[in-house]
Amino acid sequence: QVSLFEGKNLIERKAVQLQAGATEYPVQFRFVPVTEGVKKMSVEVSPLAGELTTRNNRRTFFIKVLKSKMNIAVIAGAPSPDLSFVEQVFTQDKNVTVTSFVQKQGASWYAAVPTQKALSDADCIVLVGYPIPQSGTDVLRMVRTTLEKDAKPLLVVFSREIDLPKLKSVLDPWLPFEVVQSRKEETQVFYELPADARLNPMVATGIPADAWGKLPPLFRTESSYKARVGAQALGTMKINNIAFNEPVLLARSLNRSKVVAFTAYGLWRWQLATDVLDGRLPDMLLPKTTKETCLMELAIESLETPALTKAQLAELLFEQIGLN
Repeated sequence: QVSLFEGKNLIERKAVQLQAGATEYPVQFRFVPVTEGVKKMSVEVSPLAGELTTRNNRRTFFIKVLKSKMNIAVIAGAPSPDLSFVEQVFTQDKNVTVTSFVQKQGASWYAAVPTQKALSDADCIVLVGYPIPQSGTDVLRMVRTTLEKDAKPLLVVFSREIDLPKLKSVLDPWLPFEVVQSRKEETQVFYELPADARLNPMVATGIPADAWGKLPPLFRTESSYKARVGAQALGTMKINNIAFNEPVLLARSLNRSKVVAFTAYGLWRWQLATDVLDGRLPDMLLPKTTKETCLMELAIESLETPALTKAQLAELLFEQIGLN
């Protein structure tokens, strides 16, 4: 059995069936923090008969739980169904405030204009079909400054008009993909969940395996991409029942933030698929891909991130060497 603890409180316990020849067993736990602050967590494996030592059956670590209220900055190259869809997904959460900056023709903007302060104050940045050919690079440079300074999570959703060379000219070090070939012709692709991504928490939402094949297709240009080193393809494409190793959804952890990119667009079409899980699939998937990128990555940080007190560091050290 494998158990997850917060302090001395048991959060969840799961049984694992051991198999001959297997050395790794992925186990998923669900932990919803109640309060903010640094939390002591531990994972413990029950001992087996004949073990020489049980000291390595327990791992202790600290996480930092931040505020639940989040501000999301959305920058779009133009009004679009995907922009409305992303805004709707985020604003369904009462703890999320969305500020959208939407470009008009030329260099003007509808309503609010992006500023460095607005992006710095945001907890997450979302680019929807941005930049476009008419965009300058000033806003992208603001985004870059924010990523460099604050390591904010970034979500990129493509569109047919997105200017990839311009995007890469400023934000290339953060992007999870390489452009192999660029083409403007458009096609429709079905989303396929790769076998090695099924346990990734961003897409492990309990969606039945057969639901993916029932989703309406997304739009995608005939450009070709590949995942960068350190990035994972969480979705690939299928055309006419032929699977292609072309990423549709990618994620990459970089320093203290996560960058996620949809290389397809028309995500709004999934919301209209009422015959697939009563139309609830986007609400099951998108909170893991978009909201989790912006919220969970900010809410729970790894051991390296929290500023631990001397007492907490000593407690962790003593735990590791078996003195407590």
